[in-house]
Amino acid sequence: MASLKEIKTRIASVSSTLKITSAMKLVASSKLRKVQTATVSLNRYMESLSNILGSLIAGKQISMPLTQAHDKISKVTIIVISSNSSLCGSYNGNVIKALNKTITEYQSKGVSQIEIIPIGEKVARASEKISGVSRVMTYRHSAEKCTYGELAELARSLMDAFAKGETDEVKIVYTRFKSMSSQSVQSSVFLPFDTNNIKGGATLDEDYILEPSAVEIIEHLLPYTMSTMLYDSFLSSNASEHSARMIAMQTATDNAKEILEELRLTYNKQRQTAITEELTDISNGAQK
Repeated sequence: MASLKEIKTRIASVSSTLKITSAMKLVASSKLRKVQTATVSLNRYMESLSNILGSLIAGKQISMPLTQAHDKISKVTIIVISSNSSLCGSYNGNVIKALNKTITEYQSKGVSQIEIIPIGEKVARASEKISGVSRVMTYRHSAEKCTYGELAELARSLMDAFAKGETDEVKIVYTRFKSMSSQSVQSSVFLPFDTNNIKGGATLDEDYILEPSAVEIIEHLLPYTMSTMLYDSFLSSNASEHSARMIAMQTATDNAKEILEELRLTYNKQRQTAITEELTDISNGAQK
């Protein structure tokens, strides 16, 4: 049985941990609200963008380098998004597991050249341990600091590489934020771009005069749309990370409170027992 001093030391330790987990939960909550605000605004913008692009594409056969699948897939690029730090439950573990699964699927199809573009320290470290892949353009510390400009530049470089035949397919592995209690890891094809993924937008009637032509507008608008989609994937992953950390810290806080309550109860019982024993000894001594 632990002494009163040991129990008191542990109470102080758990109390300190409780303050840390509570503070981390509040920080994660604040960051989540900020990212959610940005995500909501971006989703509205993307919906309008999708409607415009969908209207232009509707009823047309689009033949662009970015939409044409290559005859043979021998080299692929995988963008994978994780966090920089831990203490966010299974968030990073699920992303790394999905990455390994994606790599295994490609290797089983005979793809010999696989390159990874990791965004986030955790997946950057994990990718170093995966054999048979190469790492390029590592964004090790960018899980929270990536701007639209950086990701747009990355998207453009990948589009150029795909158009030149330097890579045959590009995939994104990220976590899609649905709600506070629901996030799922997605592995989606970024290139070639599937125009069927563009939702909304009715066919433009003949009253519209387009300058330049619809095809030229699509050629300029499609790369911009894809860059925005990559940024959306990043924001969704970011929101999922903060949500997962909030839940993990809430669970840790609840567990710390339970342990603290048990320790205080044990401390009070032992203290009461010690006082009772002292009073008994005093009483017995007085009787003698």
